Amino acid sequence: MSYPVLSGIIFLVASIGLLWSAYLYLQTGRCFVRGRPFRGASFLLVALCFSGLSAYSALFAGEIYHYRKMSQERPVADVSIVALGRQQFELSLNYPDGLSEQFLIHGDLWQLDARMVTFKSIFYFFGWEPAFRFERLSGRYRSVHDERYKIRSVYSLVDNESEENTNRDGNHERSKWSLANSTLFSAFVDSRYGAGVYVPLAHQAVYSVYLTPAGLKVRAVNTEAEVALDNWSS
Repeated sequence: MSYPVLSGIIFLVASIGLLWSAYLYLQTGRCFVRGRPFRGASFLLVALCFSGLSAYSALFAGEIYHYRKMSQERPVADVSIVALGRQQFELSLNYPDGLSEQFLIHGDLWQLDARMVTFKSIFYFFGWEPAFRFERLSGRYRSVHDERYKIRSVYSLVDNESEENTNRDGNHERSKWSLANSTLFSAFVDSRYGAGVYVPLAHQAVYSVYLTPAGLKVRAVNTEAEVALDNWSS
């Protein structure tokens, strides 16, 4: 059974329990008005039990739905790589809206950095995902010596004048980012942090970048990327 169906069933049961509790509270009032305190106390006790169980069930269903949202991944970019020489690559950053940008990357790995804003749990129940903004794309060397003395490549993915992504990820994403960073909305923000991922550069490798509530995640799309990751881990 899927998480949405399970949480929906539990919410339905909780709603029925709350309606039954309301009926019992009504009967309690009638008993006290008619001078039947003991019968009214019995109705009140049962109503309190139903109310408590219904509230707990609703919270439990909310946690199930929240867990589902927390485990979801959304693709936010694809990365394709072409080798130009030793430790020199052309990297294409492809966005969901069809826009593609090319960068010259020096190094053994590429790194993508983003800023994240997560919200209170209740917002995930209504389908909200974390707000994010890509900040920087850069190359990395495996060797610290190379990192210090060889050519570095770092690119900003933010328009310094407008403070918006150059990737134009859509008006909805930019609006959510602006709202998340507004003073009026700060009470509903759970955390703000930077997140980054880096994986090997390899000729004809293709990766997908995903947004999760915990940050960014990268997965290999083709064999070249899988081999690069396997060699990196060995």
